[in-house]
Amino acid sequence: SSDRAASEIPGGPPRAVVPGGIESGILRKVLSSLTGQLNMIVFAAIAATVFFGGWLRPFARYHDRFFGTQVELVDAFPALLFLAFAGWCFWLAYGNDRKLQQRRARIAGGFCAAFAIVMSVALFASPETMAAIHGTFWFCAKVASLLYGFLWIRAVVPRSAFERGIPAAWRVLVPVATVNLILAACAISMTQLWDFGPGVSSFVTTLATVAFAGWLWSADGGRREPVAPAAPADAR
Repeated sequence: SSDRAASEIPGGPPRAVVPGGIESGILRKVLSSLTGQLNMIVFAAIAATVFFGGWLRPFARYHDRFFGTQVELVDAFPALLFLAFAGWCFWLAYGNDRKLQQRRARIAGGFCAAFAIVMSVALFASPETMAAIHGTFWFCAKVASLLYGFLWIRAVVPRSAFERGIPAAWRVLVPVATVNLILAACAISMTQLWDFGPGVSSFVTTLATVAFAGWLWSADGGRREPVAPAAPADAR
């Protein structure tokens, strides 16, 4: 998801550096960068849908009302969040002497105020309309949070030669994922057929998966491929 170029990866194939970007045209570079960003967005959308509930709101079991009204606190959070952002943007515009930055802050504050109004009106609309508007907000918020995490990791974590870990991933991670899938099916069968509690069956299967992963990792320790020495600078 980080969209590293081949020349940026340690151990990757070298590329000729030609002044002026003659090696690959500007359009090719723009399309390559756009492809990487779209890849990150699509991956974040899939991860948000599969692992984080997609358009469903968090804390689904939390139903406390907002100051005695019929509006729930979690449902009022999007409107309050946009209202806070709008106030912050207008405060920045008020305390800034530069006209261009004032204009940008006011435009951003206007958009946030408009979104706050939409979210507030949705609270009193039909359940279908509210689910559509708030579901869009929660889905976009989850995708944006994942994208922020990707960019943060890309900026903080140093680059590594990830291709060296691919053989270990095939020998360890894929078998562990397969065993985990089988044991998860066994846990569901134990819960349905023999009246085992879901906590007990999940604990047993998780413990078995962790034990198998440890055994496989220790058995794979002697099969690590030697790292080829780096070529001298004169040979490059």
